[in-house]
Amino acid sequence: MNLCNLAPDLQEELLFQKPYFNGRAPITERQIRPIAAEPNWEKQRRRFKKLTGSAGRSDRD
Repeated sequence: MNLCNLAPDLQEELLFQKPYFNGRAPITERQIRPIAAEPNWEKQRRRFKKLTGSAGRSDRD
């Protein structure tokens, strides 16, 4: 997968996710693939928001 095709803010959100140690990953590469294939960054953001159920914010505190 080419993460360079993702909007920069989405790349950052993925890179700075909190680590997980048990169970399944909260977001998988397979789920991100169709989002990265979308050339329009606004559509990517909408799809990512729908996937994560977030308002485009991360809890990186």
